Amino acid sequence: MKRFIGKGILLEEEKERVLILGDMHIGYEQGIHQAGVATSFIADTCRELETIFALTGNVTTCVLLGDVLHRFAKAGNDEWRGVREIVTLLHKWCEELVVVRGNHDVGVVPLVREFNVRLVDSWTWKGYCCVHGDKDLPALHTREVHTWIIGHGHPAYRLREGAKSELYKCFLEGTYKTKKIILVPSFFGGVIGTDVSTYAVPYPWAFTLSSFSLYLIEGMQVFSFGKLGQLEKK
Repeated sequence: MKRFIGKGILLEEEKERVLILGDMHIGYEQGIHQAGVATSFIADTCRELETIFALTGNVTTCVLLGDVLHRFAKAGNDEWRGVREIVTLLHKWCEELVVVRGNHDVGVVPLVREFNVRLVDSWTWKGYCCVHGDKDLPALHTREVHTWIIGHGHPAYRLREGAKSELYKCFLEGTYKTKKIILVPSFFGGVIGTDVSTYAVPYPWAFTLSSFSLYLIEGMQVFSFGKLGQLEKK
């Protein structure tokens, strides 16, 4: 069974439960702090994670879909403090923590040694294959895989009503060739994402997003809006 819970996906089968979360981009706030702007992204992320786990309870595995770190360079002390806080919280609620390597995660290797994290290029479980989404990988195309779960693109949708509009993080769910596809928004709260109704989202596959189903996120609630292409015709 699959459920959207806030910006997370909960997969349940038999006695196993897997929580999947999109790009965290820890360290983004350090650049803003250097510019003299006060932010609380790490604290906000931890509060949101606690809210999700209050709904899911403990899980067998938590999977982060890459870009755990924001900067391409080696993480600084402030970033590692943020990583420690978030990873400690995740370990409280999950038996295993898996990080799918993202294109920003050049400096993420110490995460494995210090925090008991499993670092992989892809992670497959009961037919679901989790990847970051910046490149195609052989694991996606195996016979056992029926569903791809992908980060990286930061999908969002601008909901319009008259002269008013607001951008929301969103999930997109559709098909590509013989596979089901779930596109996951970033978990990071500092930026909403890329408006899929206006801009091309940077994936290495030729997805026809107009045929995908749109799910908008508001807090812990997720609302179905039907096919993206039909919504754009209204």
